[in-house]
Amino acid sequence: MAGFQSFVINSNVANNAIQTQATTRVFGAITVTVSNSAPNGYDDRLRASPTNSGSFTEGLLLSDFVFSRDLNSTGGLDVAISGLGSNKTYRFTIWSFDSGSAGSRVSDWSANGTVVTNGYTFNGAVLPTSNEQYRFAFKATADASGQVLISARRNPASVDGAATPAPSFGVFLNALQIENDLPRITAINLAGGTVTLTVSPIDPTVAYQIDQTTNLGTAPIQWNPQANISRNTNGNTLTTQFPSSGLLHFYRVRF
Repeated sequence: MAGFQSFVINSNVANNAIQTQATTRVFGAITVTVSNSAPNGYDDRLRASPTNSGSFTEGLLLSDFVFSRDLNSTGGLDVAISGLGSNKTYRFTIWSFDSGSAGSRVSDWSANGTVVTNGYTFNGAVLPTSNEQYRFAFKATADASGQVLISARRNPASVDGAATPAPSFGVFLNALQIENDLPRITAINLAGGTVTLTVSPIDPTVAYQIDQTTNLGTAPIQWNPQANISRNTNGNTLTTQFPSSGLLHFYRVRF
């Protein structure tokens, strides 16, 4: 799929071998190592589904995956990513699904020991209808050596889709995306002559500047500071409001 590269594990498909040794692949400056928590190993599969339909266009991502062979305990997968910037924050997106795994497949995920989501759940019998399904995103900061360790563990609630559900596999990994973490405008609303911008910042305690322009067709683009800004911190978002000029404007956020 465009924008992604394959990660092939060292399994022997012909003999249906289960992988127990770590697999390392290099993507430019980034090194990714996938391993399992002992003793169950991990494996991969390629399904014929899901396929693209309507607004869902990521069939190639969700049909191919690596999964932990842990059936009964809290084992799973570890994904070590090195070559990142020292102490730099990144945005990670994980895709986790298998159309062949019906039931309630549940997993817990952490990055460098910090929980990023507990109880992530999918039912493989329910095929996706949009690209927003069966994925989650989080921010994590690389350590001083430029590494992030993502750990996924089977949640004991993971069961198959049988009439009498039995414990089953819970940890599945289809794809991983890493992005530089930058502040971004996530929503724009105009009501009552007031423009409201919702900003997702790297750090909500840092001062951010909103710039505006009326023309993206010139080079270089002439960005101007937006006047009359008031900021209200709401969790990990910043809400910025200012009067509308009645003209078409484009906005950016910076720090």
